[in-house]
Amino acid sequence: MKQIAIGLLAITAACQANYQNGKTKCAPDYRCPSGFICGSRPADSVDVCFELGKTNCPVASKYLCSPGVCVAKKTDCPPPGSGGVIGSTDAGASIDSATGGSGGVTGSNEGGRSADSGGGASGGNGSDARVPDAPDAPAGGAGGSVGGGGTLGAGGGPGTGGKTGLAAGGSSVTGGTPDVGGTTRSGDTNSGGTATGGTNTGGRASGGTNSGGTGGTGTGGAGGTCPGTKCGSTCTDLNTDVYNCGSCGRSCAKTNAGVLTCHAGFCDTTDCTQGWGNCTQPVGVAPDDGCETNLNTSLSNCGACGTLCKALAPSTATCTAGRCLVTLASGQNAPLDIAVDGLDVYWTNTGGTTTAGSVLAIPVGGGGPSTLASGQGSPAGLAVEGSVYWADRLDGTVLKVDLASAGSPTTLASGQNSPQGLAIHASNVYWATAPTSMAPDGTVMVLWGGTGNPVPFASGQTSPGRIAIDPAGNVYWTDPSAGKVMKVPSGSNSVTTLASGQNYPLAIAADTTGVYWTNSGGGGGYTPDGAIMKADSAGTVTTLVPAQSTPNAIAVDATSVYWTEHTGSRVMKAPIGGGATTTLASGQTYPNGIAVDTTSVYWVSDDGTVMKLTRK
Repeated sequence: MKQIAIGLLAITAACQANYQNGKTKCAPDYRCPSGFICGSRPADSVDVCFELGKTNCPVASKYLCSPGVCVAKKTDCPPPGSGGVIGSTDAGASIDSATGGSGGVTGSNEGGRSADSGGGASGGNGSDARVPDAPDAPAGGAGGSVGGGGTLGAGGGPGTGGKTGLAAGGSSVTGGTPDVGGTTRSGDTNSGGTATGGTNTGGRASGGTNSGGTGGTGTGGAGGTCPGTKCGSTCTDLNTDVYNCGSCGRSCAKTNAGVLTCHAGFCDTTDCTQGWGNCTQPVGVAPDDGCETNLNTSLSNCGACGTLCKALAPSTATCTAGRCLVTLASGQNAPLDIAVDGLDVYWTNTGGTTTAGSVLAIPVGGGGPSTLASGQGSPAGLAVEGSVYWADRLDGTVLKVDLASAGSPTTLASGQNSPQGLAIHASNVYWATAPTSMAPDGTVMVLWGGTGNPVPFASGQTSPGRIAIDPAGNVYWTDPSAGKVMKVPSGSNSVTTLASGQNYPLAIAADTTGVYWTNSGGGGGYTPDGAIMKADSAGTVTTLVPAQSTPNAIAVDATSVYWTEHTGSRVMKAPIGGGATTTLASGQTYPNGIAVDTTSVYWVSDDGTVMKLTRK
């Protein structure tokens, strides 16, 4: 059944209380309580109860088809077409503002049939009800005129809806197409548009034609505004749009990149291919260049954006595999040992047959070398702890230079036989001496507190070499000729063998987890039979890295162990617990001593260079 206007029906307070303002459906058998009648609600053709006294229906009636049309049961209602139909025409809806106005409600009463040959009754006027979205809409159109005399006229048709009200609708693409006698469908809503009310025409009576008023047009409001920036027909945010980043049409490039992002109007690509970085931003609206920087070779972005390889004259620098390789000094005279304290790098020049040895320093950031001691015989073994300490193998002395006063060298001990392998811990200075014809065994010596006279710490050694001390104060040293690694526990004077049967152990280093040393091998560098060894705190010995070519010097930090391959011409590292090795630098000329700090690795080579390599 088509919807029928019943805007004139009123609902009593009792009905509102009991039946929710006339919205409660009738019982399944269309029954309502006493004083109420079941009727059709026009909005959705649902049957609800209305107060009987407001409907002009007899008490015996059971169903209200339309105002004044009362029947015994719903199926007795007049069929569609005999009366007028509602002419409600809604304008298109909108998103941002009020909807367009709807058409007025049309007249709905059909003309009555005359008893004899008289004309049909005139069509009823359009209902005066307003659609809620357009309260100012005019009333419905007038009903049709009385049908002429003669045969029974079929009553006049309904008037069509009056003009729709104008509402400040939001933006809509286009108002929907009106259904005849029904409701206009609204389109998707973006830009402003016009919804047109439909026109309903009353039926033709045999005595004449009854027409209602013409439905009007509801006008949509003005189009909504773009909260960002219009790039062509697209509204976008230049701060985040990877295709319009910073300006319309400026796309973030995928060169050497994975996922693209636009942040604050800049292409902020961080998912770069390994070895590449997005380190610069094009100026203005210039096209983006993606991950444009080769982090393996860029001196200004070595390993990471903004990591600058400093190269102060006369130093030179290169970016190698993402690490800054800097020549801190060149032209040195057979440098052998090296140490670092975070501010400066120190090394020994052993000299030659016609030139004296020396001890020098240079800032870790580069600059010009300064001489701490000159005229030395053959300095070897170097340590730093407030002062710089070294042993002179040729002169048989142990010396130091106070860094605070930067004065002349002070001799701590003399008459030592080829002292080497110097180490310092808690102001105690240790070194090894070689055997002589008068003393066939080598000795590890100590100068307690760094003053007084040195005393033997461990005697009866075959050929003690280099010394290391762990944070707990345990003292270790290598004995290359005996193939042993030795230990004196902290607070003890008992010498124990930590490892034996080693292949010419040479350099040594220690940390909280154990002690590390190089087996330099017996192949003279022609056979890669050297190895990097470790004994843990329980004394268990393992081979961390085999098949090395004359590993010469060793250093350790919290995560890695580092060494120089003298005849292999490489600088290497491996995890302290074992694992894959990494070549830090190759093509070096017989690298010797090595040292590390929190930022870099340092070494010296036979070609007279002092090198620095930043750590990743």
